[in-house]
Amino acid sequence: MKINTQDPSGIAQAQKTQQQSKSTAARFDEILEKALIPQSGQTTPTNALPPLQSLSNVSLVVPSGVDRIQTAKNIDYFLTVMEAYEKKMTDPRASLKDAYPFVQQMEKKTAELIPTLESLPDGDKLKDILNQALVTSTVEIIKFNRGDYV
Repeated sequence: MKINTQDPSGIAQAQKTQQQSKSTAARFDEILEKALIPQSGQTTPTNALPPLQSLSNVSLVVPSGVDRIQTAKNIDYFLTVMEAYEKKMTDPRASLKDAYPFVQQMEKKTAELIPTLESLPDGDKLKDILNQALVTSTVEIIKFNRGDYV
């Protein structure tokens, strides 16, 4: 399932809600670490930096590659926001007003992470994780704003 990158709230296909069993043994951190490890046969490109000769020769160039560690941290934070939203929505004492700040955070992070999704190479497990998280978040944002939980 893909997200329409022109509209962060658009979804290519409707997603059916599925219950997923929570396993205490398989934590997200472990799964994410496995996704970061290169597959057999794949090599991680290494760029050697030229020796620093003087500060006047230093140019500020944005690296073309994706910083996988920072991307993983961003995804982890995004999933933490989604978990907080889920806990707030399942709390019978909480109102929808209590959950709305989490919806706003999810909207903001979704918009921030779409360029990251597009920059990751196809077949990358990290891209798959991010895509699933963005789809789930987008569906929840639409459902919340549409009033499905009223």
